Amino acid sequence: LGYEERKNLVERLVKIAEEDNEAFLLKLRDRIDRSLCRSRALPTFVTFFVNVLDGFLNHLHVLPSRKKHLSILQDVSGIIRPCRMTLLLGPPSSGKTTLLLALAGKLASDLKFSGRVTYNGCEMHEFVPQRTAAYISQKDVHTGEMTVRETLAFSARCQGVGSRYEMLAELSRREKEANIKPDPDIDIFMKARKDIEFQSLSCSRNRSSTTFQIVKLLRQYVYILQGTALISLLQPAPETYDLFDDVILISTVRLFIRVPGKCDSRKDQEQYWTRRDEPYRFITVTEFAEAFRSFHAGKSLGDELAVPFDKAKSHPAALTTRKYGVSKKELLKACASRELLLMKRNSFVYIFKLMQLSVMALITMTLFFRTEMHRNSETDGQTYAGALFFTTVMVMFNGLSEISMTVLKLPVFYKQRDLLFYPSWAYSIPMWILRVTVSCIEVALWVILTYYVVGYEPSMERGYEEMVDMGLLASPLMYAQNAILVNEFLGHSWGHVISNSKASLGEAILKSRGYFPYAYWYWLGVGALLGFVFLYNFCFTLALTYLNREYR
Repeated sequence: LGYEERKNLVERLVKIAEEDNEAFLLKLRDRIDRSLCRSRALPTFVTFFVNVLDGFLNHLHVLPSRKKHLSILQDVSGIIRPCRMTLLLGPPSSGKTTLLLALAGKLASDLKFSGRVTYNGCEMHEFVPQRTAAYISQKDVHTGEMTVRETLAFSARCQGVGSRYEMLAELSRREKEANIKPDPDIDIFMKARKDIEFQSLSCSRNRSSTTFQIVKLLRQYVYILQGTALISLLQPAPETYDLFDDVILISTVRLFIRVPGKCDSRKDQEQYWTRRDEPYRFITVTEFAEAFRSFHAGKSLGDELAVPFDKAKSHPAALTTRKYGVSKKELLKACASRELLLMKRNSFVYIFKLMQLSVMALITMTLFFRTEMHRNSETDGQTYAGALFFTTVMVMFNGLSEISMTVLKLPVFYKQRDLLFYPSWAYSIPMWILRVTVSCIEVALWVILTYYVVGYEPSMERGYEEMVDMGLLASPLMYAQNAILVNEFLGHSWGHVISNSKASLGEAILKSRGYFPYAYWYWLGVGALLGFVFLYNFCFTLALTYLNREYR
């Protein structure tokens, strides 16, 4: 388009910025969304099952696969050396994140790859890479209700001392042999400090105005405590660049190391041309890589890669082989402590729920007041049944607010699960126990306020049984409703026999509403609800174990 055509197009789309800009962006977003939905790129409920079916049919060769092959990284070889700072540079979408994930052992299972990554000569299956190398995403995910200190304390509690225990034991032994008295403050710090700051390899990506300070601190850690860091930065400042020992350049899915002063962009490369006696020509990425391999540094690297690493040079504690840092009991206690802390931080929600329940209980008491509640006919029984049904529905829907709170915490859970902080059951069991406790408190409040005011069966035992039934409420609703109706209508107040029938009034009411009029149905309902509680929480734990959500 020429200048006038471009100008006219912009004026047609956005004539008045204050009024037309939003409409233009909405049209743009609508076109993108419609195309994504039709291509099944957006993860909706329908497209999920369609994709599963499509994948199954592709596996059976019934339908041809429409997936396209895309190479992310090619011909990647190199060594990340200990006690050194390595900078990973490259334009967006060049494969930097994929390279970091591969080194940290966090590549997606549906990606096909060849080659291997080794730590001190050990394959990935010979140790636990998630607890040996830490990949820190550009967008980190944390629980907003917890302070920085509490977040680090929980991380420390889950990870334990790791390999530091053997190191401290060896250090103490040598100090005793040499008659060396350690500094008391340093001794306390080393014994108390958990392995939370870094692992032996930190693959991290950092931003904002504090990049220089962060990289400087990482450099001190790497040099003094003999760690290793591979960091990806986008356009670092010169003073930040100077802090690194090695540089990895990556572009268009090819990788080469330490070729300074060059650029592979056709638009920008010419300004870096240093051979003034020769006319400029564009140097491709392949030529850069071949030039590095023919360079003495590239040849030295190739010779080193050709010789397998001697595993005898590696310390036994250098690589972590335990899946979790502490015992299962300690992991359960740590998760329970955090869940209780989060409930305290969200106490407003639970207080509001209790207040809401109290208000609804007061409304129920005024609506179903005992002076207006009689036990003379089936019609009276239906009024009681309506009050009990309302009780069941109120208790059930009062817990729906927990669903959104649980979903909001899932990204943090997925991150910590993949980093092997704890297993899924250690996360779900404390949540279930504490939620049931809250539910029991809410039910107790409702029953205490409404039971005798409404005029249910005047028996302490029946009141406790209603509380147990409501405390275990889950779907399907029929078991809870049948149990609570049996508990009420098979009581003494409904035991008088109606005329022309051998059944009591309570039994007649239950039969008229289509419920089972047997006393054992109370315990059958309670047992069914208890079974559903365990079943749903078991399924919840399985889902947390095997399902994934993109949080990076």
